[in-house]
Amino acid sequence: MFSLALSGGGILGAAHLGVIQVLEEKKVKPLAVAGTSAGGLVASLVASGVGSAAMIGWGKRVSGAPWDYFDLNIRGLVEEIWPDSGKPAAGLINPGKFLASLLDLAPQIGSIEEWIMPCAVIAVDIATMSPVVFSPVRDLHPPEPGWQIINRADLLWALGSTMAMPGLFDGVRRKSHMYVDGGIANTLPADWAYQLGPGPVLSVNVAPTSVQNGQNMGIADILSRSEAFVTQYLANVENRGYPVMTISPPTQGTPFFGFQDFDHLVETGRESALKLWPQIEPFISGQEKNG
Repeated sequence: MFSLALSGGGILGAAHLGVIQVLEEKKVKPLAVAGTSAGGLVASLVASGVGSAAMIGWGKRVSGAPWDYFDLNIRGLVEEIWPDSGKPAAGLINPGKFLASLLDLAPQIGSIEEWIMPCAVIAVDIATMSPVVFSPVRDLHPPEPGWQIINRADLLWALGSTMAMPGLFDGVRRKSHMYVDGGIANTLPADWAYQLGPGPVLSVNVAPTSVQNGQNMGIADILSRSEAFVTQYLANVENRGYPVMTISPPTQGTPFFGFQDFDHLVETGRESALKLWPQIEPFISGQEKNG
C-alpha cells in the first residue's frame, strides 16, 4: 500500500484530479493522503470518499463561473484603511461560497474526525508563528519542534486555513489564532503522508519549476511561487528516510487564477501519471522500496 501527498498551487491543483483519475482507473487506492492548500482541499475530498468524476465536475462548474464563488472583502478593506468598530480584512478575497460548494460534495462529512481514511492537511498559525497539521490521527510526530497538531476540527476551519494564501484569501480566526495557507511551512507534505501510512509515498507537485515570462506574473503568482520556493528549497536539502516518487505535471504557463485552463490541467495530470505508470506501479506496490 502507498500514501499520497498533494502540493499546493491554486488552480494548478486541477492536475491532481487527473492523477487521481488514473489511480482510480488502475484500481489502486492510497492508504492515506496529505495535502497543502489546493492539495489539502483535494486530499480532504479523497479522504471523504469523493471520486474523481465528482471532483472534476465540481471543478468545471467553479472554473466556468468563478465570480459566483469568490467575493471581494470590500468592507474589511475599508476597515483596514480607516479602522472603526469592525474587523479589518483577513484577505482580499472571501472564499466562503467556494468552500460551501466544496463541502456539498460530501455533506455527510462535517469534521476531520469523520474522514474515512487517514488524512493530514497543512496550515500555519500566523499569530503564533507555528506550522499546523489538521489530522484526526493521534500518534503523529512532528518532523521538527513547534508544530501544532489539531485532532478535532470542523472542515470549514481546516480547509479554510489550508487555502488561505496570506493576504489573498481570508485567514481563519479562531480565538486568538489566525490560520493561513500551509504552503509557507510545507507545500508538499510527503513526510506527513509517510507518517500516516508508512511505506511508499507517491507525491504530486503541481508547482512549475520555472515560468515562461516573469513579466506576466501577478500578485497571486508571486505569492504562490514564494511559498513554493521556500519549501522546495528545504526539500532539496532534506535527507529523506522514506521512499518517495514525485509526479511533476508540466504546469508552466498557467497563472494562479487561470480558470480557463482547468480542463488542460486535468489532462496534464492524467498524461503525466500515465507516462510514468510503468515506474509508478512497482513503486506503489512496494517492489521498489529501496529504489
